[in-house]
Parts: sequence; C-alpha cells; structure tokens
Amino acid sequence: MLKLDDAVAKVVASLKAKGLTSPYLKPFVIARVNPVRFSTRTEFDFDEVIDKMIASTNRFNVDRVKQEDVAKVSGPPVSED
Repeated sequence: MLKLDDAVAKVVASLKAKGLTSPYLKPFVIARVNPVRFSTRTEFDFDEVIDKMIASTNRFNVDRVKQEDVAKVSGPPVSED
C-alpha cells in the first residue's frame, strides 16, 4: 500500500508543479487508476488490484490532465448565500 501511496504522491506533486490546484488531486488520481471503477465483476484479488493501480500510476500522463478535469471531480461550486 505504501508503494501505491508513494506513486500517487509523485503524480500529485507533478500535477501541482503543472499548476493544478485542488484538495481533490489525490482522489482524482486514485479514481483514474482504479481498475475496479467500471468493472462488472464483484470479486477481486486485493494484491492484483493494488499491483495494477501501481502500474497505472507509474504510467500516468500528467500532460493530458486539465484543470477542468479536476474541477469535475470536486463537485459543484459552493454557493455564496
């Protein structure tokens, strides 16, 4: 699990260096590399999923991410009432 966390932290640091700012960067990256996300299977091998997530995180292309992509994950803007 620490390998995954370290890999995600590197991607988040790269996104921040690119100028993207959001408190949701880490969940954004995890959602993007999650192999279970769109699967119809109901049972998974934990180690296999984590290994796939680490591999996907290491291949993550920060150049393809836009601020709008991250903004979609954070939900609607806060209303100023």
